[in-house]
Amino acid sequence: MNLTVVGRGGVPATGVGAVALNVTATNPSAGSFLTVWPTGTDRPLASNLNFGPGQTVPNMVIVPVGSNGQISIYNNTGGVDVVVDVLGWFPVGTSYTGLTPARLMDTRAGTSTVDGQF
Repeated sequence: MNLTVVGRGGVPATGVGAVALNVTATNPSAGSFLTVWPTGTDRPLASNLNFGPGQTVPNMVIVPVGSNGQISIYNNTGGVDVVVDVLGWFPVGTSYTGLTPARLMDTRAGTSTVDGQF
């Protein structure tokens, strides 16, 4: 799935090179892994987060922003709910701008995000 990260949760709509995220896998039906990478590029072979069935596992991820201001998230096996909180962003260049964490995605029913989007 692709997730828009620019223009949300304190991340500017332009000039963003990468985002710092807390990605959480919860309610997995099987042992699996998540990979997070810039949308529009090939998915890397490495995982960012590994989990067993029924576990809730978070991990900090820093990922460059891809096409259309998005990142891509891949789950290898089974079903899993994914929660993505933005922690900060890096402008195009070398600096980092920290943010108060803001929820950008939660696939669990009845939950909301910082801006009411997916």
